[in-house]
Amino acid sequence: MSRLLALLGIDVSMKSLVACILVGDKTHRSSFNNGAEGHAELLAWASSKAEGLGIRAAVEATGSHHKELVRYLDEHGQGCLVLNPRQARDLAKGLGISSKTDKVDAQVIAQMLEVSKVRSQVPRTKLHDDLRDISRQVQELTALLGRTKNRVNTPARCKLARDADERLIRFFGKEIRKLEAKWLALVGKCETLKAKYEHQITIPGIGPKTARVVVSELPENLEGFKSKQVACYAGVSPCTKESGSLKEAAHIHGGNPHLRNAFFMPSLSASARIPEFKNLYARLRSKGRTHKQAATAVMHKLIRRSAAVHIRHQPWLEKS
Repeated sequence: MSRLLALLGIDVSMKSLVACILVGDKTHRSSFNNGAEGHAELLAWASSKAEGLGIRAAVEATGSHHKELVRYLDEHGQGCLVLNPRQARDLAKGLGISSKTDKVDAQVIAQMLEVSKVRSQVPRTKLHDDLRDISRQVQELTALLGRTKNRVNTPARCKLARDADERLIRFFGKEIRKLEAKWLALVGKCETLKAKYEHQITIPGIGPKTARVVVSELPENLEGFKSKQVACYAGVSPCTKESGSLKEAAHIHGGNPHLRNAFFMPSLSASARIPEFKNLYARLRSKGRTHKQAATAVMHKLIRRSAAVHIRHQPWLEKS
């Protein structure tokens, strides 16, 4: 297959980078250290092998090990896609590749770039990454706080263990409040993100905690995207499974769990308190839908409303 671009796949680990670049019918591979010097060497090597062609690059999401590389490439004019590792592995299986090594993974990542629907994401700034890290830490501490509160009142529990849990509850609460204050101070440094946060709070059913997660998890600029795509990214768009006479019930799966979890409690509250969502929930229940299906439909609508405000960069306005 002739290519108009050189396709660069990079397998990232904590200490090393394994790169594979496809140029026409040629395949080149090399390894580098995962550090500032290695990033520069990789870009220089890829440019020398590209034979004058433009380079389309990609890495798999690997926790935080890929972030500095992606940021370095972006700062030097070389965009870099961040791909879902499961998608890359599924493609390898589809190609009949059962082996899994760093070299194989790098080549599969490069081959994924031939798929036309794989497109570049909006790069995240260092500030936006910091906001996401803080927001996720708050979510984790909030979950720990909830579990500790449930455990502290267990009957016949040892007093020493209960006292330890009470100290943890105070500690978690203090850390959560501290991190939330730090997040608000950071978001105030960017007028765009600050405005998006304020716009989210104007939506009925969305409070400061949910707005914080939306601003932290979604890209700053979603121009060209639709609210339906954001709902799919959150993992609340039903997936159908039909083949011949086989028709299974639609279900949700995958997506961004941090974004989806942030909308769980607001959707339940909206189902009980906001007339529009209350009517939607009741209508679906009257049609035989389960509580989970009806609640998910409410969550889906609330997320799409949040996404629309984020995309349009405007506060929510009720229809007259």
